[in-house]
Amino acid sequence: MADAAAHWTTTISVMASAFGAGDNPRGEELLLTALDLGAPWDVVTTAAARALIEYRAGESAPSKPDSLSNGPALTHQIVAAARSHTADKVIA
Repeated sequence: MADAAAHWTTTISVMASAFGAGDNPRGEELLLTALDLGAPWDVVTTAAARALIEYRAGESAPSKPDSLSNGPALTHQIVAAARSHTADKVIA
């Protein structure tokens, strides 16, 4: 099971990067892939929503410092929280 979680966590990270860069078709493809790999729905959709919000906020704002970004560090926090949540369900 750990290998499967590693695959979907990586997929979620790449998906968030795609959405964050404005590549919606690729992000959507990776969203479906993450779900197919067994990623929890709430984790996938939260990461996608945050990345889209970040991208859209960047389009409308003149500029924002990198320190205010919700990029990979926040995505990592979401995925890390999901790992323990998923592990509890698998072990139980």
